[in-house]
Amino acid sequence: MAVQNLYIDIDAAKLVGSRTSQRSISLPPFTQGDSGLTQRVRLLKDWSGTQYASVPTEGATIQAALGRKVGNVTTYYTQQFTWAAAGDLADPYFEANFPLGTDGITTLLGSAAVKTAFYEVKMLESGLPKTVLSKSVHIEAAVIKEGGLQEVATPTPISAETCTALFLQRLTTASAENPIILQNGSVTMAVYVDTDGTFKTVRLT
Repeated sequence: MAVQNLYIDIDAAKLVGSRTSQRSISLPPFTQGDSGLTQRVRLLKDWSGTQYASVPTEGATIQAALGRKVGNVTTYYTQQFTWAAAGDLADPYFEANFPLGTDGITTLLGSAAVKTAFYEVKMLESGLPKTVLSKSVHIEAAVIKEGGLQEVATPTPISAETCTALFLQRLTTASAENPIILQNGSVTMAVYVDTDGTFKTVRLT
């Protein structure tokens, strides 16, 4: 199971590296069809100079969605509005599977390899929403997906020089110094034509 840990500074409404880092980071691309992406969202506040304070999960929840920003029109490509509060008091977070195999994502991508959308997270306390993150992200089309046809492997070409080195020719020079080696199971024989014209066989093993 893939776990994506997200740390959100709710005061600055930005994604940061960890509880001890104010460094802004980008979200990795979302890939069409992935169903095993588990997100753990940690809400942070009150940067002290060395670390953030964690926002307790008690009495709060979150919503997350991928969609468009267009006036008063709401378009979700995927969403997750049901999150489980997890972790202990020292490390509280919200956890849920974030589905990427939706018809909305398929329609958005069409025949494109990559499209852009917005990933948005809202925190709700006492039913009141506050947007704590709204960030442009890439959604990538999957290469491996249901219904794909397997490509037939093309045989590897072999050069004329390699053929000459590997295979016996119509006329092959075989002497005592350079015999032809034949093998059958554990039996190995060397065969050649001697200088007097006689055919020689020598068992090697």
